[in-house]
Amino acid sequence: MPNESPHHTPLAYEYDFRASAVLWLFLVPALGGFLFGYDIGGTSFVVVQLASMRASSMSLKDSPIKTGWIVSSPSAGALLGTAFLMYLESLRDVRDRDATNRRRSKRRWPAPIGRRTELRYSGILYAVGGILQYLSAFSPETTKSLFSPFFLLSLGRWIYGAGIGFAMHGGPTYLAETMPPSVRGMVVGGKELAIVVGILVGFVAGNALTRVDGDEDAGWARVYASTLLASIGVIGLSFTIPESARYLVGRQQEELCANSSHESSATDPLRGETEQERTTRIVSTQVLESLKFVWNPSAALSEHRKLMAIFHRQLQQQQQRHDEEESPSLSLWDPYVRPALRAGLGLVILQQVTGQPSVLSYATPILARVPGLSGNASVILAIFKLLATSVSVVLVETRGRKTLLTVGCSLMFAALLVLTFAFSEQAATGSFDDDPVPSELDARSILTLLGMFAYIAGYQVGFGPIAWLMISEVFPQSVRGKAVALAVLANFALNAIVQFLVPILRSTLGMSRTFFVFGALAAYSVYFVQTSVPETKGLTLEEIEEGLAALASKSVTGAKTDEEERTDENTAHEERVQLLSTSSTPV
Repeated sequence: MPNESPHHTPLAYEYDFRASAVLWLFLVPALGGFLFGYDIGGTSFVVVQLASMRASSMSLKDSPIKTGWIVSSPSAGALLGTAFLMYLESLRDVRDRDATNRRRSKRRWPAPIGRRTELRYSGILYAVGGILQYLSAFSPETTKSLFSPFFLLSLGRWIYGAGIGFAMHGGPTYLAETMPPSVRGMVVGGKELAIVVGILVGFVAGNALTRVDGDEDAGWARVYASTLLASIGVIGLSFTIPESARYLVGRQQEELCANSSHESSATDPLRGETEQERTTRIVSTQVLESLKFVWNPSAALSEHRKLMAIFHRQLQQQQQRHDEEESPSLSLWDPYVRPALRAGLGLVILQQVTGQPSVLSYATPILARVPGLSGNASVILAIFKLLATSVSVVLVETRGRKTLLTVGCSLMFAALLVLTFAFSEQAATGSFDDDPVPSELDARSILTLLGMFAYIAGYQVGFGPIAWLMISEVFPQSVRGKAVALAVLANFALNAIVQFLVPILRSTLGMSRTFFVFGALAAYSVYFVQTSVPETKGLTLEEIEEGLAALASKSVTGAKTDEEERTDENTAHEERVQLLSTSSTPV
């Protein structure tokens, strides 16, 4: 990657954008993230109340399958919602192939719906899901149709989960494309902060609303009904923000290339301009209006000139590819996308396989066994996560992405080694559930406490906010929608797989060896970050794309003999490390 240039320092952009506009744009994705976290925190109390109910079809007492279904339904819904978004993105490739093969299909292929519209739909899905979950508490118990209480609750959970998928796909992408480079990391990382705030508020709301005197059976439903206000906020605020300028540029490039050369060169007799000229004029106006929302007038004009120059250059390249019978848009598996794909998907995979979904899921019961924390473990964890995430958000623009990822993964590795030692006295098939609760702090309790909090700190400083920031930054504009959708799919799928496998590992290997496996993967994560993840601090998305394209071109241009490859091996490695490095200030 190219090194940061002086004009990309935070001071250079200090007076170029409107801070109030940045905050306003942040609110919609932040509310989407908040509702995601709120469901995690609130549901942990809902399942407790449903398990205590006896004479009800909603009761989860002695029913681990129903409990697992209710808890996991939003993740399944998120997978479904993200798969739908990826389907819309994939239809673009079909349209491009038709145009390349000179076939003008009569069918109009659905287009991707846009970043802003995705956020709006996420709010609608959140609202519908929340309403159905609330109404399920009042559906007649005798109903055996599709409106039975448990079915309504399940349907609401799936629809709410689809909203999570839309929010997780559209939110980081929209913020990355609209934010000035000097605050992009802080703002996109702030969405992770909003998720953690949602978890904390969900804990508080769940604790309060599931204990309402006189209406105990319906108290849990109020946890879900309370999401309606924030959902309406997402919908309403989405009408007050502009579409991403970069999305507008990319979409119109594809539309022009999808049309035949005859259609693009046909002259409008009223205006005396070709279809391509008319489209370019409309795009230019839309892009300028979008930029003026965030940037001050002079800066908006400067950014507009840069984006339109990129628009014309990339349009020429796409039309050349079209004329050469190639698809005008890049494929997700194109060799020039590989460095970005390796970095982005690699972070998502390592984020999950280092134990995040499992260790954090077991954090509350583990810490509850530490004397003095049994009644407040969940809230203490949420507050600590909030503080650790805040540190990362504050430091991301000064210390850099790679530095925080390296520090976070290193801290996770050290913490997992401590947890390995803390649980080493258990038998291979032991379980912390079977151990007596100590009456006072002993050495093992102290190690458990230190290890667990250090692990959480490492994750929230590194993978938590930074992984999604990198995913929203590293992919080229033409494949960003598909790539982020693939990353979200991988995230939720791996989350479910790891959560499924951890109890098996725990029963066969024991907690100590399970933590050791995660620790080894955390150690590899440090190596991966240093060798495969670019530093993007202070760079525009176009500069990031150009840097990774230059890196990819070194591996796809010109085949070499075995002797030449051996001769250039060290040089190529040094160049690769240099391209992926930057002058970030060390911690």
